[in-house]
Amino acid sequence: MQSKSDRIRVRNHERHECALPVRLLVDPAFADLVPLSKKVRGPDGAIPAVLVDCGLGGLGIESGCLIPKGCQVRIRLVLDTSAPGASHAEFTTRVQRVIMKGTDPKYFLGTVFVGDRSLGESSLQDESLQKLIQFISPTSANGSSQRA
Repeated sequence: MQSKSDRIRVRNHERHECALPVRLLVDPAFADLVPLSKKVRGPDGAIPAVLVDCGLGGLGIESGCLIPKGCQVRIRLVLDTSAPGASHAEFTTRVQRVIMKGTDPKYFLGTVFVGDRSLGESSLQDESLQKLIQFISPTSANGSSQRA
């Protein structure tokens, strides 16, 4: 029997599994929906989380903080901390799906990309996503990817 989270997965793109630390910044327009204590957020106001998968449709995030469906979130990460002049990536997303995992509490946040094409934001995100996928699985065809 499938678990509830397996039944509600909706994926139209290949997903690349990973486990990378990220920082989540809730869009100010949605700040009232996500009250954050000082324990949860960092000095910059960002929420630490983990990127667990990525694909052309969006990013999968595991977070200790509940971010409601519909909230817009900016996701920031460093792609390679071992290299001098580390490469950064930033994505503007909207939370599409929220699933509570365990009793820790931990939440899986399924996000979709959003951006203003007139400002060139989408093309920057596309470029960052390609860098991210190459970083996660340099040989994309042989990497640990899945389609669900």
